Amino acid sequence: MCSSPSLSRRRVLQVATAATGALLLPKTAAAAAGLVDPYIGAIPLTVPLASGAYQTPIQDNWHALREGHLYAWNHRASTELRCHDGVDLYPSGSLLPPVYAPLQGTVAAVCTRSDNTLEAKVSYLASTTTPPPWDYHAALDDVAQLPLYGNFVWLYSTDPASAGYCLFLCHLQNEATIQALGPDDAVTTGTPLAVMGDTGNAAGTPQLHVEIHYPKGSTYVCGHCAPTKAVTSIDPYASLVNATRRPAQSVPAQAGVLALNQPVSGMLTGQSGGAFAPYTLNAATPTAVTVTLAYSPFDAGQSHAIGCNAYQNGVKLGGAAGQATGLGDPVNSSTVSLTVSPRASEAPIDVQVFNYSSDTVRYILTAT
Repeated sequence: MCSSPSLSRRRVLQVATAATGALLLPKTAAAAAGLVDPYIGAIPLTVPLASGAYQTPIQDNWHALREGHLYAWNHRASTELRCHDGVDLYPSGSLLPPVYAPLQGTVAAVCTRSDNTLEAKVSYLASTTTPPPWDYHAALDDVAQLPLYGNFVWLYSTDPASAGYCLFLCHLQNEATIQALGPDDAVTTGTPLAVMGDTGNAAGTPQLHVEIHYPKGSTYVCGHCAPTKAVTSIDPYASLVNATRRPAQSVPAQAGVLALNQPVSGMLTGQSGGAFAPYTLNAATPTAVTVTLAYSPFDAGQSHAIGCNAYQNGVKLGGAAGQATGLGDPVNSSTVSLTVSPRASEAPIDVQVFNYSSDTVRYILTAT
């Protein structure tokens, strides 16, 4: 189950079809020569999330029913009803974890959106040498009236054991890590790609959606689809459950306490995969809360890598990072401020200070 206290429309469809799908789907299929079986086969991966950061056991919701527009790449339950093309991983807590490359390869495409609306400004950059099998950037959920995938990354595998396969990771946050990616960037299993989010039609239910696609030019006729059709995406469940576990992150044993009008201070040594200091605001909160982070030293070139995010029930309420004129901001500033409106007065607000830079910073965090 997701960490949200209520099931979203898309999660109701998932829960309703998961058990049925497990009973009706065939156990094996004859894959093309040299390719893994599309239903039960696995390619070698490292789990894209650190151990302890996601809910286990992983549930196989591949081919679960989905509402909305049916695209050429989608698996389908009818000529009008699409199915889920991947498997979703859900956070184990309220603080959303970094997402890492699960294999050795290159960035095939990266997409970020200025916000989670259909009118958002979209940046989509794709490799001209190893592009993804499909262009997802304009896809929308016409039932929820949201972008379908939100912010996402495509990877092209250069691992000899899975060369040519493509992996798709979506519903990511639009923050410094994903913004730094570009087409053809080399990645290893230690490369941070983004931070889990709830963008696209996952709004309100943070998750990481994972798809695996056959190499370019390879398809199979999916016997689960009705009517059957040639597709490229295979069930990623076997690859994920058999993947090498990523070590748990080194994080504080418990979140620090943040009280209104009572500043707290700390020190955070940055790392490429992100260093995090979590705090919980347990006091009864007013209509809006302003969180202010002041840090030093200030490094203009890395200002976007240091800041804070606020969450409630696992849903991101807002985030902010340092500013630098050299990075397109109006001012140079190491004081970060964001005002958020709690969605439920009885739930605490979780504040996460982050540092993706190479610096060690000292900070003062205040909630008013």
